[in-house]
Amino acid sequence: MNENTAIVSKKLVDKAKEHQKLIVHLWSSFRCKPMALGIAIAQARKHNVWSILNFESENAWRENLDIGRSTWFRSGGIAEKLMKAGVPEKELLKWSLDNGEIMLDLSAKQLKQTGWWKLAREKKACELAELVEKALPAGKDGDKSEPEVERRVSLNVHLYDSQRTVILEGVKEFNREHGIALDDIGRGLELIVAEVKGNRRSVVDAIRRIVVPQMQKFLKEAKANGHSVEEQLDLAFDVIKKSMEGLVAVVQ
Repeated sequence: MNENTAIVSKKLVDKAKEHQKLIVHLWSSFRCKPMALGIAIAQARKHNVWSILNFESENAWRENLDIGRSTWFRSGGIAEKLMKAGVPEKELLKWSLDNGEIMLDLSAKQLKQTGWWKLAREKKACELAELVEKALPAGKDGDKSEPEVERRVSLNVHLYDSQRTVILEGVKEFNREHGIALDDIGRGLELIVAEVKGNRRSVVDAIRRIVVPQMQKFLKEAKANGHSVEEQLDLAFDVIKKSMEGLVAVVQ
């Protein structure tokens, strides 16, 4: 090996050691920068850093660094695939690993669209997954691959301070019970209203199907038998009372 080759080799080894230090540092702060570790692993694969450092395989190097297998291959694999799809590294640094994994379901064309990048930065994983799922059929056909996102608006309601406090506490409690983010007030309100509306409809339908026919039948018989108005009213109350059990069974 001549002098120039030795200098080049030393530079490669020094660079590989620096990259190894970077990975160790990113592993120590993985929770804060999960995608950064994935990018570093993907770059190491591209340049075969482990072979430069005289490890027989990537896995042997990983074990020497004491980094979990699932973390290594998941973060590295997600970052590597997204980078190959054309997503810039500085963009990926703004994403969570979960969102990066969800984005891999998109078509190659969709992954190049900045509209989807913005969603990956801003949306929670559950919200992004819903949008991606909606876009998949259109993405496969190649006709409509842009994300469909509802415009966010404000609902301005004049309230007393005490009313606002009661409403916010109630919605947060509802969200907590139903696994919804506590700060997603809009979603909580939507589901509460939908639940009330659904229950109201079921009660009305039950009254129409159970109470009203029964009352019509008994009043018709009472009138035919010559009962007075007072007696008819008494019968009506009896009908309502007897119908309650069936009504409760229907709406519960």
